[in-house]
Amino acid sequence: MTRRTLRITSVAGLAMLGQHLRFGGQAPFRLVLALPGLPPDQRAGAEASLVRTLSACGCSEGAVGLLAGLFIGAAGSAALLPVGSGTLAWGVAIGSAGLAGALAGKTAGYLRARRRLAAEIARIMAMLPPMESGREEMVRAA
Repeated sequence: MTRRTLRITSVAGLAMLGQHLRFGGQAPFRLVLALPGLPPDQRAGAEASLVRTLSACGCSEGAVGLLAGLFIGAAGSAALLPVGSGTLAWGVAIGSAGLAGALAGKTAGYLRARRRLAAEIARIMAMLPPMESGREEMVRAA
């Protein structure tokens, strides 16, 4: 599968980049920043940082949430379930807590990636000269 190239040539295009954030390990496109006024030495670093942020999927946070949920489920089951409870009750309690923890962790990781993307876009916009077309309107709107 060939990846498409996403070429960003304006501040408005940079601001809309958040629409391309998806779950998954690899950005679905090759990113090229062609913003007037962005120095070439900063362009490569900004591209790499944006691609890294767009590739964030929340997997590590989901794994931490899963482990925490399993631990909390086991501890809660030991404290709350009666002594003669069957293994099905234990399994359901621990599995449910693990699933809830994994979903909470994955969601937290995804939201964290969205915040990082917004911060990275703001950082790149701050590197642009004030006369870059549309920058003033985009800054006022944000």
